[in-house]
Amino acid sequence: MAGITLVEHLIYHNPKAFTSAISCVSGAGKWIDWSDSALAPLAANRTYLNSYWLHATALDGNIDVYLHPSGASGQELVRGVVYRDANGQPGSLVAATSVRTYSGNEPANEYELSFPATLTLLPGRYWVGIQTGGTSGVAQYLYDPGASETRKLSETPFESAAPELLRSISSDNQLMQMQLLYFEGLF
Repeated sequence: MAGITLVEHLIYHNPKAFTSAISCVSGAGKWIDWSDSALAPLAANRTYLNSYWLHATALDGNIDVYLHPSGASGQELVRGVVYRDANGQPGSLVAATSVRTYSGNEPANEYELSFPATLTLLPGRYWVGIQTGGTSGVAQYLYDPGASETRKLSETPFESAAPELLRSISSDNQLMQMQLLYFEGLF
């Protein structure tokens, strides 16, 4: 594809445990090996966001999130979301992926959440994450319990579209293992 220099990705990692990152090019990448990671259940009707900095224009992409079964039955709905930064807080919605249904009998794995249209992000800070619905606690997510950065949370009813703005935003230190994969270059 003309004009594309590299395949890049945004991923939060704990520097003391970083060993490798996913490579879009080879398809043989691996998740970061966090020896001190933890699992926590995904509550339904909530938005979970990590902050990321883009240093170049990004085109197209998807969000990959690591999900693990909790042992509970049911189905949890998961949608990827990208919000602009507004002075250190999530601002307006940029884009949302299609909805994925995660069943309690699915394996622990990375799951791809795809955007229905081409996504273009200019350099800057963004809040990337997931919104959940359906049955609470069917899926668990992997996080770094000793993260020095904060994750943002918002109780958000799961509707047909992701909300333009989030209300009642809180913070914790459970940065989720997820990434935004995209093409970088001059477009």
